[in-house]
Amino acid sequence: MTGKRIRALLFRIIRARKLGFKFTRSKNFNIPSNVIVCSTKVFLKAPLDDLSVKVAFVENLLDDCYGLQKLRKCDKSVKRIPNVKLKDVA
Repeated sequence: MTGKRIRALLFRIIRARKLGFKFTRSKNFNIPSNVIVCSTKVFLKAPLDDLSVKVAFVENLLDDCYGLQKLRKCDKSVKRIPNVKLKDVA
């Protein structure tokens, strides 16, 4: 495993812990039923068997490909977007 991949794995583990769930590796990852965003528990509904949804979840929330973690202010309108599909975001 290269240094870049180790760094990415450690970032995912730390980010998952901040979001309130456990991440060990991508191969056996399951989307959690809820995450913690801005100190609020947000319940998720996602198809568990869809690989593309799992990949989008990891890329968007754990890898933070859009840089949302850098936002310092918790905007309530951001976490209350209804019916957003991870496939549409990715």
